[in-house]
Amino acid sequence: MELRKIMATTPDFDIAKNGNLDEWAGEKIVERGRRYQRDGKVEELVLLKDGRLGAVVRGTRGYRVAVGFGESGRMESDCTCPYGSNCKHAVAAILEYLHRMEAGRAVPVSTDAKYEVLNREGGQPGDQDSTAEATAALEAWLRGQSVKQLVVLLLGVCREHPDVATELTDRIAVESGQASGLMRKIRRQTRTLIEGPNWQDGYGYGDSPDYSTLLKMMELALPLGVADELLNIMASILEAVQEQIGIYDHDGEFAEAAAPCYATAVVLLRASTLDHTQKLLWAVEHVLADEYSLGDSLERYLAEKHPSGSWSEVADELLGRLKKRETFQENRRWKRDRLSDITIHALEESGRHDEIVPLCEQEAKLTKSYERLVRRLLAAGRSDDAERHIARGVAATYSDLPGIASSLLKLRAQIYSDRKDWAGVLAHHVCEFVESPSTADYEEVKRAATKMKRWPAVRASLLEYLRSGTSPWRQTGWDWPAPDEVELIRSGRWKKTFPKVEALIEIAILEKEPTEIAKWHDQLQKSGRYGTDWLELKVAEAVKKQDPDRALAIWKKLAEAEIALTKPAAYQAAGGYLKKAGQLMADLKREPEWHDYLVRLRAANARKKRFIEVLDAL
Repeated sequence: MELRKIMATTPDFDIAKNGNLDEWAGEKIVERGRRYQRDGKVEELVLLKDGRLGAVVRGTRGYRVAVGFGESGRMESDCTCPYGSNCKHAVAAILEYLHRMEAGRAVPVSTDAKYEVLNREGGQPGDQDSTAEATAALEAWLRGQSVKQLVVLLLGVCREHPDVATELTDRIAVESGQASGLMRKIRRQTRTLIEGPNWQDGYGYGDSPDYSTLLKMMELALPLGVADELLNIMASILEAVQEQIGIYDHDGEFAEAAAPCYATAVVLLRASTLDHTQKLLWAVEHVLADEYSLGDSLERYLAEKHPSGSWSEVADELLGRLKKRETFQENRRWKRDRLSDITIHALEESGRHDEIVPLCEQEAKLTKSYERLVRRLLAAGRSDDAERHIARGVAATYSDLPGIASSLLKLRAQIYSDRKDWAGVLAHHVCEFVESPSTADYEEVKRAATKMKRWPAVRASLLEYLRSGTSPWRQTGWDWPAPDEVELIRSGRWKKTFPKVEALIEIAILEKEPTEIAKWHDQLQKSGRYGTDWLELKVAEAVKKQDPDRALAIWKKLAEAEIALTKPAAYQAAGGYLKKAGQLMADLKREPEWHDYLVRLRAANARKKRFIEVLDAL
């Protein structure tokens, strides 16, 4: 339904009135949007021809925003700000609309083409062609004007748009070779952004710093032979960016605004007079200091081809740092791993391959980076050494870094598989299944046991484990390899309760056993528990032919739970479940029964207009 119709029939606009706007955009974003609306920053508010709300909201510049409802019934927004959607500008537009509705003020309808860039998919289908045509027409028109007419036109544009006047003034300075004035502006703008930011208010929730003008000035100044000075300025900017994000960034806006600084840094670095080694070290420094993954541009620069001699000098420098920093805080382990990763890359690029594995062995003892070491050993064809370090790594990580332990055991299972050691593969996946039952490990056990012609008996042991909790290798009749000490070291880490009903249901679904599905699903319900929505849906789909009443009960229960949430998106989800139930009732020729159910559902939820719309669509 069009936004104007929804709002016209819902003057209080539930999504804003009942706290749901906080869920949609987040409390901090909503508070910023409220401040924008109160401060009069919504400069234009219109209804667009496609039924959405359009607005121009003044932030660090004027942003265009459009708000509407998607096919799912969820509110959606698009904005030309770096945040893109669900932003403070969209919130300000919604609140301004509500304010005007309450005051009885009309909102005009607009067909202004400037909003066409904002569409529901977030892209710009067809815009490139139309833009090219418009540009060609503009060029033809400009060429037909006299010099005097163009001067008058340009001066008018400069008066209305000071940013254009500023850029033209800077270009004049560049063409005349006068770098000093432009550099003074760059240094002044840099100080404003990193020392006295106008984006910071008393609570630290202000507009994001706008680096775009500064970066544009730097690119303009680059031909004037000031690349080294600009690079020094950029170093201070990147340092400040990391601090700003750490203190003030709550919703990703600062990071979005600052990311282009790293791309410009690469441009300045290439143009600087630093030698190859110095350039690489400059890039390494700022990649290591980047705690928010903004420096992709610098990382791509390091991935390029550079002289091996320079990489060797970088490797020596970084190896020295690693030697000096043998003690470090446990919670900063990742920083040392990052330094050692770059050191390994430097050794590779300089052809010093023999030093890599010893370095990995040294670092594994310090930071528990055993997975990196094992992968290097496997790549070198040293599987026996890899297994030895897997055992050490699991023992060192199973208690506090279980993810690493699991990754190491998976690598060992791959070694077994490559060797066609099916007993080893079986032992690994049986232990994984005991640790955390899953159909994935069940299938892997089946694959290995089938190779050994042992699947029926192994299957029985796995199912018995799920029922009673007795580990397969402790059951009578188990005469296959038991997991060794490396595998068993994690056993008993978690307290487990049996039977594992959810796992038994999933396996019954996997093996297409509707009787077993019903049996364990009944037990799950008798215990007063229900499976996840995902598992309940799988049960309904699996039994809908053999046990349609069970499937119908599940779909109704899920639908009614969604309806109780009183959210447009939940109503749409409920509609999906009801559609499945309705189709099954039709197949069973039970339409009257289904019709009666819908009548009762409609009566019980008559005040939920959006849900009634979903029912009408069914």
